[in-house]
Formats: sequence, structure tokens, C-alpha cells
Amino acid sequence: MGTRSHIGVVNSKGVIDVVHCQYDGYLSFTGKRLIDSHNSLLLAKQLIKGGDMTVLGAYFEKGGKPMKYSTIHAYRRDIENCFTDIEYFYLYVIDKKMMCKRGWWVSKGGVEWKFLSNEL
Repeated sequence: MGTRSHIGVVNSKGVIDVVHCQYDGYLSFTGKRLIDSHNSLLLAKQLIKGGDMTVLGAYFEKGGKPMKYSTIHAYRRDIENCFTDIEYFYLYVIDKKMMCKRGWWVSKGGVEWKFLSNEL
């Protein structure tokens, strides 16, 4: 069994595109690689464009698509009710009204969100 994670991008309208990553979702691997190699809106979008992954950057199948959520509240509802086996949630946020800083945010268990670079 792997350390599962979700990786998503929140656009300026609050819509969230999210993909599942099956293995190595912990901070010292996926979190560090997101900061080191995918730390811009363009790179974050490119990463999730391919759909679900076995590990960061290795896609399950060609042509996969991210899950879409209309609001952060809809995503949080699914975190609480459907994704109980996901350990880490990573979101790239561009709207400072939603989170106080632009960039990658992380939550262990989907409850409290922290700025990723502060957690590494």
C-alpha cells in the first residue's frame, strides 16, 4: 500500500482540477518535488493535465483527465466523505483571497491547510 495523495490546481474562479497519485505522496518526496520542479502555475497545470499517476509524473494511462470541483467546499466535502484513504492533499493556489499566499499548499487528511514550503 502506498502513501496516496491528491494534487490539484485552483484557478482564478475557484474551480479545482485534481488528480490522484498512488505512491510516495509524503512531504519529503512529492512535496519536495512539487516545490523544486513544479513551482509555477504553468508547471502545475502541465503536471495534472495527464490525469492520475502512479508516482509524481508517471501517469496511469494516456489521455486521463483530472477530476473537477466547482468550489473548495465541494472538494472538502469529498475529502471528508469519499477520500478517507488519501493521506496528503496538495493544491496550487493563485487567488490570494482563498489562501493568503500564491503557491503550493498541503493538508494531511484534508483538515488544516499549510503553505508547503514552510512544511519542508
